[in-house]
Amino acid sequence: MLNDYVECIAVTTNEADKEMVTKLLNVMLAANRYQIDVDNILRRFETEINLLPNSNHLLICILIK
Repeated sequence: MLNDYVECIAVTTNEADKEMVTKLLNVMLAANRYQIDVDNILRRFETEINLLPNSNHLLICILIK
């Protein structure tokens, strides 16, 4: 199911930054709740994450650690 959601994120990467952050936050919440390794997912979206405005990028960085 997570793979389907990640594919949905990949298809909609041109959406607003807020939506991208929300979707990645959902991935992180699922990863924490179900102890899923999502490093490959974060690497997949590394470019998009780095392009986010600083406040959103900070949020993602906090969630990763």
